[in-house]
Amino acid sequence: PAKDGRISATMFRDGQPVFVGKELPVAADNQTDLQRLSSGGVIQLGTGMEPGEYVLQVIVIDALAKVKYRTATQWIDFEILK
Repeated sequence: PAKDGRISATMFRDGQPVFVGKELPVAADNQTDLQRLSSGGVIQLGTGMEPGEYVLQVIVIDALAKVKYRTATQWIDFEILK
């Protein structure tokens, strides 16, 4: 359900956000392992993106977890070549 969790993605270049995705609900419906929810999405990189180094950050918030464990963040560095 939407109130249980949400996910968002932000892309940075030189420490500045170049893409901020809208926050989306994470559905626990039809999941086989409620300890490791599966979710996915797509970010289409535009042809106008400048070559360089970028960081993609994904944040997941579990509203039902204890405060200490409520937020998980992961990121990955990548490079766009010309």
